[in-house]
Amino acid sequence: MSIWSYVFDDEFTQRRDLNKLKEQVGRSARNRGRRTRELKSRVEQLEEEVGELTLLCQGLLAVLREQGTLEDEAMVAAMERIDAADGVIDGKVTRPEDRPQPKPAPKPRAPRARGSRRGR
Repeated sequence: MSIWSYVFDDEFTQRRDLNKLKEQVGRSARNRGRRTRELKSRVEQLEEEVGELTLLCQGLLAVLREQGTLEDEAMVAAMERIDAADGVIDGKVTRPEDRPQPKPAPKPRAPRARGSRRGR
């Protein structure tokens, strides 16, 4: 900000600054509203997919039980194996980006040279 901003600080300057702020707030609100609509649309899409997958799973389980090819214990064991396979036992398939990252192995220390003590 220059010295002229203080020298000519009058009602016109204040009004201009207030109008700029009002425009910025309006743009921010419009952007926020658009993002909110996008997120609501995405949530609705995901809810639809979850509903379809739930129906599919229930249908598959019903058919397998009716055919006598499904044992509940075997199903639970298979689900536990699949759950543990991603490295996180949490009752779901964990996305790769949410899985714990392995810690890098520590670097081995270089051996000290013998006979290189100081002060000898």
